[in-house]
Amino acid sequence: QPLRFVLRCVPGEGLGAVEDPSFTVGDRKVVFRVRLEPGQYLVCEGEPRATVCDANWNPMREVPAGGELPRLSTGQNEVAFSPRPSGPSARVEVRIKTLGAPEPVGR
Repeated sequence: QPLRFVLRCVPGEGLGAVEDPSFTVGDRKVVFRVRLEPGQYLVCEGEPRATVCDANWNPMREVPAGGELPRLSTGQNEVAFSPRPSGPSARVEVRIKTLGAPEPVGR
């Protein structure tokens, strides 16, 4: 199934923005050319684009995927995430979403 995720740039005093987040699964990498300010979300539902939402989940704009969206296969998958911090101490939360029967997940 295609990669689905919710990325949040965590708000807080002194925390910076995140630019151009990328995800890699196996040999496939996708980059979203966007700057997320603290409190904003980047939501990808398995399509070749993602939606930037404000802190209240209101859609602001769509961002195309730069590269082919990676796919998750049955069983174990290694997903790498690379943010590009824009500021001294950006912080993000990432939730990977899957559809189907549950499987154990590790860190």
